[in-house]
Amino acid sequence: MTHLIKTSFSAAALMALAVLCAWPGGDVQAQTPATAGANPAYGKRGEGADLAKIMALAKEGNADAQYRLGMLYENGDGVAKDAQQAVSWFRKAAEQYHALAQFELGLAYTMGSGVSMDAQQAEDWFIRAGGQGDLLTHFRQAAEQGNASAQFRMGFAYFEGVGVDRDGQQSLAWLHKAATQEHVLAQYFLGLIYDKGAMATRDEQQAIAWYRKAATQGSARAQNSLGMAYVYGTGVAKDDQQAFGWYRKAAEQGNVRAQFNLGLLYARGSGVAKDTQQAYFWMKLAAEQGFQRARDTLTDLEERLAIEQKNKIKPGAQSGGDAQAYLSVSPVYGKPGDASDLPEVMALAKTGNAQAQYKLGVLYDNGVGVARDARQAVSWFRKAAEQSHGLAQVELGLAYIAGSGVTPDPKQSENWFRKASEQGYISAQFRPAAEQGEASAQFRLGIAYIAELDLVIDNQQGLSWLYKAAGQGHTFAQAFLGMMTVMGVTDVAHDKQQVIAMLRQAAENDNAMGQVTLGMAYSMGAGVEYDTQQAVSWYRKAAEQGHADGQAKLAWSYANGVGVTKDEQLAYFWLSLSAAQGMPTTQEPLADLETRLTVEQKNKIKADVDAWKPLHLP
Repeated sequence: MTHLIKTSFSAAALMALAVLCAWPGGDVQAQTPATAGANPAYGKRGEGADLAKIMALAKEGNADAQYRLGMLYENGDGVAKDAQQAVSWFRKAAEQYHALAQFELGLAYTMGSGVSMDAQQAEDWFIRAGGQGDLLTHFRQAAEQGNASAQFRMGFAYFEGVGVDRDGQQSLAWLHKAATQEHVLAQYFLGLIYDKGAMATRDEQQAIAWYRKAATQGSARAQNSLGMAYVYGTGVAKDDQQAFGWYRKAAEQGNVRAQFNLGLLYARGSGVAKDTQQAYFWMKLAAEQGFQRARDTLTDLEERLAIEQKNKIKPGAQSGGDAQAYLSVSPVYGKPGDASDLPEVMALAKTGNAQAQYKLGVLYDNGVGVARDARQAVSWFRKAAEQSHGLAQVELGLAYIAGSGVTPDPKQSENWFRKASEQGYISAQFRPAAEQGEASAQFRLGIAYIAELDLVIDNQQGLSWLYKAAGQGHTFAQAFLGMMTVMGVTDVAHDKQQVIAMLRQAAENDNAMGQVTLGMAYSMGAGVEYDTQQAVSWYRKAAEQGHADGQAKLAWSYANGVGVTKDEQLAYFWLSLSAAQGMPTTQEPLADLETRLTVEQKNKIKADVDAWKPLHLP
């Protein structure tokens, strides 16, 4: 399920798509609480007169009343408009399996309305809502009668595939109907779709037109997106002053990303006179809302305020002490080099030398001088990373994206990339080798641009370096480009088939991330013919390598009989393996499967799992 949560392909957006979440739905049936009346399923107004009755029922725990009260707060109907109160009541109803409340909660996490944007939470709630039947029956009649809120929800449901198969044409048709009625969320979302080329041909002019319509109606998200367009010259002439104006409008409404972006403009003197105090002011506002990158940037701004007259730059921190001279030739971009010094490197690593720990991780990662062992590599990278070794932090971030030696985890990946960015000028350590044609360096330089490891984002530069690495057969670059293309988050490929061919090459070369992504492509019909049997085949290859996400997806296929004969015992086996590695979203379906199996079946499968793990999970 693709979520257009971010307005730039930043480190946070990277994480949102990096873990291809595992368990698309459960078997829990919706409870049917006593009804409080007809559902305002599409934001229908006019129920505020019944507020006292609805509120009383809601406080008694009636899920339908809780949902309706959330809609009243969302629309400001009979009460002051309050997105946080709306979310609070939606959550109470959603936890009682109220499908429409679950849908609204997913929408809130998607748009950052009343809560912080959170792709994982949005997907979780959409999965729960979609598992309870055809949501569109709640929206369709009003949509066909011209209700813009219902039309927007129809379009959004078709886009996300919530309770219905994804359908780009239906999605765009309904969103256009709502947007032409000045529905501000529909306008913003259309801008986002055209901006990212998701389920529509990327069209920068259309994106700007819809962003502008929503922005002029006061949408802070659209104002921030329009500001970004002016910063990067996407669909408009590059104009930092225009960017500053739009960022400020959004920031003054409390939009956390706009506050961060406005702070960056003040810090750089772009579109406005450089002003560290103003930069600090806006960064602090964003940080107080929990925006981690703003918190990270505050430290640097505090130092600038103290030493601005000296115009000093905070140096990057690297560990290693006097032993650094010994390790003068560093494998800074994953190039393993000569392992003849392995005993010395291992001895130094065991004494706590961060550079030696990093180099030892690279040797294990590449199988040079030692048996290739992704878990050992991660272990040594972690030891160095915890000593603020920036390059080891980058490697840990990459490991958590790919699920190499660890369970895929977007939050961990983002955390380690953020720590690496604090070291300063990470990309400079990859550039010389990248320019000399080293594929590993090109891959990492591409990631540095896309994940903002230097707090500078340049998607075009990032993609250019990823293509260079992928063209040399770098499997992670191939898999990463494939993942972005399959998930449709950005217009990666001038030639989509070229990227799918590279993705296939990565998968055939046993890159587990590539295998899972190719399986996703077949399950979605994204760049290949829809073929669930092929999807299962590729999930199996990744699962047999110990990839937790591949195991979870294979388990789901067996549990639902998609692409393979339904077999709940095999589903339980593969899901148990995934859960043992800490894969999120596995516990509920695992408990559900347990209720369907006999004690003897469960005991046999658990024994099989215990026998499988030491052979495949070192």
